[in-house]
Amino acid sequence: MPIASTLTMMLALSPVQAVTLRFAPRASSNLTYSQLTDTKQRSAQGSVNFSQKATLRVQVVQSGASGVQIVQRVQNTDVTVPAGSPLKGMEKNIEQQANAVVLRSRYNARAQPIDIKSAGGGAAAGVLGGLGQSGMGFMGITYPATPVKVGSTWRGQMDLGAMFSAGAPGMFKSGGQSKIPIVYRLLRFGNSGGRRTADVSITMKGVITMKAQNGQTISMNTNSVGTAMIDVATGMPMLVDTNGTNRIKFGAMGEMNQAIRSRTVLKSALR
Repeated sequence: MPIASTLTMMLALSPVQAVTLRFAPRASSNLTYSQLTDTKQRSAQGSVNFSQKATLRVQVVQSGASGVQIVQRVQNTDVTVPAGSPLKGMEKNIEQQANAVVLRSRYNARAQPIDIKSAGGGAAAGVLGGLGQSGMGFMGITYPATPVKVGSTWRGQMDLGAMFSAGAPGMFKSGGQSKIPIVYRLLRFGNSGGRRTADVSITMKGVITMKAQNGQTISMNTNSVGTAMIDVATGMPMLVDTNGTNRIKFGAMGEMNQAIRSRTVLKSALR
C-alpha cells in the first residue's frame, strides 16, 4: 500500500480509537502554572469585584500503585481590587495568606483525591483544604473509568456540602442535596509542543441546598462550563479554562450572584 494511502487511512481511523486517560505524572516532576481568576460578586449590600494572578508550583513526590503524591504551593500572588471596593486595602493580606498555603495531596489513577492536607495561610488554607474534600479531581478533572474516544462522555461530581463543612467547620448541618454533577466530554485529540493532547469539555450544572447551624436554608444554583487540554502520556493538565456563575440564596436574607472566570496554563515543560 502506498505510504500516502497508509497515512490517510491512519489519520481517518485515529479519531475513533479508544484511549485510556490516566493520571500518571512522572515522579520528581516539578511543574509551573500561571493562574488568573476574575470574580464579580453582586448582592443587596453592593458589589465586590477582584482579580487574582498567581504562580502555582506543582511537585510530584511519588507516582505509582499507591497513588500520586503531589505538593502544591502558590507564589507571586497579585490581587487587584477596584477603587471603592470593600476589599480595598486588604490586598496584601490576601496575597500573604495565599502565598503561605502548602497543599499536600494524594490522588488515584483517575485523579480523584484520596487524601488532602493543607497548612499555612489562615483562611486560604481552610478554603483549599475544603476544596480537597469536595471529591473533585485534580484541577477539576476526573478521568474516565474505561477507555474513551472522541465524543465519549463520563461523569464526576463536586460535593459542595463537604467542601463548605471542611472549610468552615461547625457552620453547616449535615444532610441536604449538596452534590453537583460534572459531565466531561472528549472533544478531540491534538498536539502541543510535540506531545499528544486530549481536549475535554467540562460542564457543571445543578442546585444544592444546605442548612446552617442557625436553621437558615441556603441554596446555590451553579452553572459552569470549561475546557481542559490534557497531556495524554502523563494525564497532567496543560490548560484549564472555566467560566461559571453561582446564584446563592440565604433564606430571608436575600441572595448573592457571582460570575467567576478562571484560567490555568502550564508554563514549564513536561517530561
